[in-house]
Amino acid sequence: MDAINRIAHRHHLMVLEDACQAHGAIYNSTMGLQLNSLFGRRAGNNSHAAAFSFYPIKNLGCMGDGGAVTTDNSELAERVRAIVNYGQTVKYTHVYQGFNSRLDELQAAILRVKLQRLDHDNNRRIEIANYYSTHICHPAVEVMPAVTDKSHVYHIYPIRCKNRKQLQTLLTEAGIGTMTHYPIPIHRQQAYADYSHLAMPIADAWADEEISLPISPALTDDEVKQVVDCINQNIY
Repeated sequence: MDAINRIAHRHHLMVLEDACQAHGAIYNSTMGLQLNSLFGRRAGNNSHAAAFSFYPIKNLGCMGDGGAVTTDNSELAERVRAIVNYGQTVKYTHVYQGFNSRLDELQAAILRVKLQRLDHDNNRRIEIANYYSTHICHPAVEVMPAVTDKSHVYHIYPIRCKNRKQLQTLLTEAGIGTMTHYPIPIHRQQAYADYSHLAMPIADAWADEEISLPISPALTDDEVKQVVDCINQNIY
């Protein structure tokens, strides 16, 4: 983010931060004492504006769809408030071409309560992720490096396995749900057919091999151990 912001400043550009899966994450938290740097700042504070998703399965999620934009620019904040409310600055006065994207009071109330537990829940996610990283030892599986600080809050915990389908079947039979994030890379999507000729082997490999393991803070230690044992003790 430091490098991106330097480029943006040099060329008079604005930086928009996608923080939709990073609630509470800290940018290089172990380097927070560096001067003239964004190190140690939470996601959403490292740009002109940032987007957060409150989809129910996110680290901070409501009971339906929701989201927020964060910014310290008062003019930009005023414009965003208008755009998400039909483009109105006052009722029936439309300054922008907007839409209806207001967060209703019920969702806001739920988020207000859950926000108080965000760091606690993220700490549990970090514990689970660290256990996966240090205890999954199957030769066919590539795990994430262990991270014990708060720079990563593990909205998902991805592993890679060339025999993905077989491993997912074994986990499903053991009552362990998994997901794939994301099975079709952007350059293979129909919407971006103009880029289908590009060679992007890393993106293709992740799309073919990635499996997301359970990472909810509601998981018990025994359930986490069951996931690890199922991966380590099977042949695939």
